[in-house]
Amino acid sequence: MIIDKKLLVSGRKKAEIVAELRVKGFRPFPRVSKARDAGETEDAQDDGEHSAGTLGDYDYLLGMPIWSLTQEKVQFFGFNFGLGADFLSQVDKLKKECTAKEEELEAFVKLTPHQLWDTDLEEFLRQWQVLPIKDSYRSHRTKSWLSGCAGS
Repeated sequence: MIIDKKLLVSGRKKAEIVAELRVKGFRPFPRVSKARDAGETEDAQDDGEHSAGTLGDYDYLLGMPIWSLTQEKVQFFGFNFGLGADFLSQVDKLKKECTAKEEELEAFVKLTPHQLWDTDLEEFLRQWQVLPIKDSYRSHRTKSWLSGCAGS
């Protein structure tokens, strides 16, 4: 949006920009309060310039390096004037991947530490049960290969 000049940042107050980002439907990512709610024990670094859950919600966007908006970067990502069908299909694919990751994140955040432990433990046990089968297969292949070498 900045590249297309649909969102102007230069010379504006942070509060105005954040309000516009909220209106335009950008997703906020609060740093301090959400980290505590998620069970984080160490304090996130807070610059004190905003109260938790307000102006800092969009630091992930407003803190982007300016060089990411250079003409070379813009053209690299295909935002030049000649957008082809391949590029647009890539954009659609990325949007779908982004939506899937957001859903995955939302589901992950809803889990308790106990649920996370149970999920990890179940996966570990599943892998642990498969390991002897894989080891047996590898051992058989190695013995076959060694017997083939001994005959040479």
